[in-house]
Amino acid sequence: YENGECVNAEQVPELLDASTTFQFYFPGEAPVYVFRFPRCSLSSIASNVAVTACPAPCHYDAAARTCSFAPPERLETTVVADAPGWRQATTDSPNSDFLAAVDLDECAEGTHDCESDEDGGTCTNVPGGWECGCKAGFAQMPERATPGPATDPVTGVRSQCVAEAYTPTDQYFMIHHTRRLPFSWKIQDIRAFSRVEIGTAGKMICGGEEVTDQILVSQEASGTYPCDPNSDGDLCAQLNAEDSPYSVAHMFDSDPATEWKSHCIDCDRSQGTGAWVSFQVPDSVEVQCIRVEQGRCDGTCPR
Repeated sequence: YENGECVNAEQVPELLDASTTFQFYFPGEAPVYVFRFPRCSLSSIASNVAVTACPAPCHYDAAARTCSFAPPERLETTVVADAPGWRQATTDSPNSDFLAAVDLDECAEGTHDCESDEDGGTCTNVPGGWECGCKAGFAQMPERATPGPATDPVTGVRSQCVAEAYTPTDQYFMIHHTRRLPFSWKIQDIRAFSRVEIGTAGKMICGGEEVTDQILVSQEASGTYPCDPNSDGDLCAQLNAEDSPYSVAHMFDSDPATEWKSHCIDCDRSQGTGAWVSFQVPDSVEVQCIRVEQGRCDGTCPR
């Protein structure tokens, strides 16, 4: 661009090797990247067949032992002051072809293959793609030799972010029966112990320290007993009372005189009427063995 008009650079030899700044119009706020494609004339390619070097800006293809077009170069662009939509770039090789492109932010659009933030992953948008990484406290396995997507384009192996140290979390236990119980399910006590030991005849038994009183974080039990607060107010109050046989607390009081009884009378998991008990163990408590002490069996004992 010279004196207010565009001129053919090849007609002005002194411009071919000079540093040149050009401006272009590209509306919008998205990042714009400009790529320079060096020109490599067909005559220079033909005259350099089966050689070991090529004159600039030609690119030597070692596999084919020929000259070819050089790989593109990305130019830095800046916004032209007081000219909305106009941008500019500078190059030392104006005798080239140029291409301007808008970059897509795969990280923002969620079209990347990086690990999620919850799994310790990071995503960085780069021109024409993205680079995956891991947050502090996580390591990339297998580690990528060069930055890029999580999936290696050559091997097809996908890297993942793995925590460098184990962080204990609360554990949840659920206990349920497997066979049908036509006379409900009764549990006298559920007791937790810190160790598993080998008893007589090689049978594993609970041992070590009893930590039942340390797992009373949350307890729940299934209930399918028909109880409508609107029409069965007294019955519901009786069922939910602390001394009710359906109180979950009976299972964790270490009292052989009390027991919990499932709300379901005919408990059948295949029919959606099964019974279950769940409880939470804090991360600070080590539990290796849970002992379920069941009440007397009426008919078929649960398994």
